[in-house]
Amino acid sequence: MARKAVLIPDPEGLALLEEEMHRLCERMTEGVERSAQKNWDAHVETGKTRASVRAEHLGLTGRVYVQSKVWHFVEYGTSPHHIAAHGPYVLRNVEKRFFPGRSVVFHPGNAEFAPMRHAVYRRRDAFGLPISPSVFGGL
Repeated sequence: MARKAVLIPDPEGLALLEEEMHRLCERMTEGVERSAQKNWDAHVETGKTRASVRAEHLGLTGRVYVQSKVWHFVEYGTSPHHIAAHGPYVLRNVEKRFFPGRSVVFHPGNAEFAPMRHAVYRRRDAFGLPISPSVFGGL
């Protein structure tokens, strides 16, 4: 005759485990926020993108937001492309040469810098968590 074991979890133990998971999620989220801000320090022109990094922790979900219109160009890089002026703007290229009266200039593109992904990976590694990147929203 086969026997089976019945596991009855201790409610107090589960509550302690849940509290610890909340603390870990909060520490992880805040760590990613600080690390992302530090990463953006190396890529600052106006400081608006760095200042827009903010963390939000709700239960077992932590999110770090970047509220900038151009952050993804830095994160993922760009391929070479032409830039067209819209309105009365003076265009200049990477050598700071101005092109008055020109409506299009060539941008050579830029390599990805990935301040957000590096922040996630650095915090994950610092905590020693054996977690795949897919847990962090596919980053």
